[in-house]
Amino acid sequence: MSCATGPARWQVRLLAAALGALCSAGAGLVTSPSIIGLIFGLVGVPVGAMLGFSYGPELIAVEEPDEVVRLLARLATLLGTVTIALGFAISQSRGASLPETLELGFIATVGFGVVSVPLGYPLALFVSRTAASGTRRLAPMARRLWLPSAFVVALAAAGTVFLVGAELHADGATAAFFARQVAFEYIVRDASPGGHHQLAYTSHLDGGLATVSATGIGACSTGTDQVIGSDWALWITDDDAFWAEAPRGQPLVSSAQFGAADPVQLTISIDAKGRASWHRGLDASVHCNWEDPP
Repeated sequence: MSCATGPARWQVRLLAAALGALCSAGAGLVTSPSIIGLIFGLVGVPVGAMLGFSYGPELIAVEEPDEVVRLLARLATLLGTVTIALGFAISQSRGASLPETLELGFIATVGFGVVSVPLGYPLALFVSRTAASGTRRLAPMARRLWLPSAFVVALAAAGTVFLVGAELHADGATAAFFARQVAFEYIVRDASPGGHHQLAYTSHLDGGLATVSATGIGACSTGTDQVIGSDWALWITDDDAFWAEAPRGQPLVSSAQFGAADPVQLTISIDAKGRASWHRGLDASVHCNWEDPP
């Protein structure tokens, strides 16, 4: 009497996980010239392995696996998009708090989602169908293939750990840069003869120059911009003054004097002798009527 039995569920899970990882890696290599295809393919290695391990037995239990395959493709697209976005946010988290990093991760998820729907989903669907077909064909041999399957899954896990470790060494500050920017608004009225002055302002993040701007202000000027709210400074200089990262001398006003605010709003007045002064807020009495003579 024959006592042969089919493969155990865990053996099928390992087989499906290995095929999910291999098919994702293959798709990434084939589409590598597009860069985005390579990224989706490589991120799909751990995602494909995880989904294959989770749904492997279901793929061989149903007569028509197309519904399961489409579900896997949708899950892979969602998980892959979130993984890429969080990986990007973590790599750009130097000097950022956890909420600031998660905020960038959310923004990146929305941005990558726009790409993943038209590009990532078709790739995920192709990988899911290929892996599902392979799993159903090789399932009878899962008892003999569990060891090489486990080796492939272990390689995928090791590669994932290595990439996650590399991402944790954040070298970018995008998260903190976007989270700590505040609106910057100003009105400048210049009553000096000729009105040849320049308004210059800079802001810093973690000791490094983050933003810098300079503009001629004429008789009356208004403007809006973004600065790092915790570390900014503003100067009024001669229009032909030369400077690199920041004008020389003490700034007219800085974040240390102004304090925390969002938005930062300034009204600046330059008298007939070229002396500048400032006060908080946008003075409603100061109107830049461009038809007025200077």
